[in-house]
Amino acid sequence: MGTMLDCKKVQPQLSEYVDGALDGDAAWSIKLHLATCAVCSRVESDIRGTAELLGRLPEMTPSSSFEAKLAARLADQVLQPRRPGLWSRLRDWWYDAPYARPMVGSAAALAALAPLLFLLPRTTVDQSNSKEIKVAAATNGSTLEQVWAEHASSDPFGDDSSLLLSATAQSGEGFGASDEPAHD
Repeated sequence: MGTMLDCKKVQPQLSEYVDGALDGDAAWSIKLHLATCAVCSRVESDIRGTAELLGRLPEMTPSSSFEAKLAARLADQVLQPRRPGLWSRLRDWWYDAPYARPMVGSAAALAALAPLLFLLPRTTVDQSNSKEIKVAAATNGSTLEQVWAEHASSDPFGDDSSLLLSATAQSGEGFGASDEPAHD
């Protein structure tokens, strides 16, 4: 059995060997390799069988006008104008139609904003509930200062900052009285 390196040199030449196109020394070295290598011998056998099958086929002769028809057909396909690709057509349209640029920009902006309409939370106001709140606020007589005082007296932050809030509420510096904090 020959080495793999010998097989790589021999197999590309097997078709020429079967056809008898190699000179004496090259043909002799291939014949020696085939005697010792079963793989290359099998490949040579397959090539020889294919050559024999092709040799049995009847010989076809083209008609006298075949070459002229083939040349005309190839010329029609080669010389026929081709439709430009999509990218080329879009580029040409973009440069030939400057009036369309603002429309495309607006459409692109709207398309970019469209998903936001579906992602934003949707809130609805229950009209019956809002009327009850308004009626309760009117009957209670509570004002903004009363609500502020109630919340300032509690401990919303869990530390001494609520004392500061209650001190500002009691001193009259609540809503809108002054933007500056009280200094003692």
